[in-house]
Amino acid sequence: MKIAASTVKKITHLPVHVAIVPDGNGRWAEQRGLSRLAGHRAGVKKMRSLIEYLNDYQIKYVTLYGFSTENWGRPEDEVSGLFRILKERIDKDVPQLHKRGVKVRHLGHLEELPSWLQKSVKSAEE
Repeated sequence: MKIAASTVKKITHLPVHVAIVPDGNGRWAEQRGLSRLAGHRAGVKKMRSLIEYLNDYQIKYVTLYGFSTENWGRPEDEVSGLFRILKERIDKDVPQLHKRGVKVRHLGHLEELPSWLQKSVKSAEE
């Protein structure tokens, strides 16, 4: 994600906190003849670059709304796929994000997630 330096120089006040509610990744994929999980993967990849971008501009807090209780009503293979994607990205991205000073905090009902995912989330918070 790139913004022209001249544009950034004009910004005098950056937010302290940015909240993001990703929506439409599955629909985006379906419109392109891809699987919904392919859309979720693409969305997560974009999210990673956005987090780095916000970190570069010293945005202190970023909140990601990652899994709504309504998502439990999706097909089981999609829910389990979302959880696998989350674990993969935690395992791959969090160590690098920690090196950049990013801290991870989970908000919500961790106990409702599969135990293998709970472990990954807890390790990301360390």
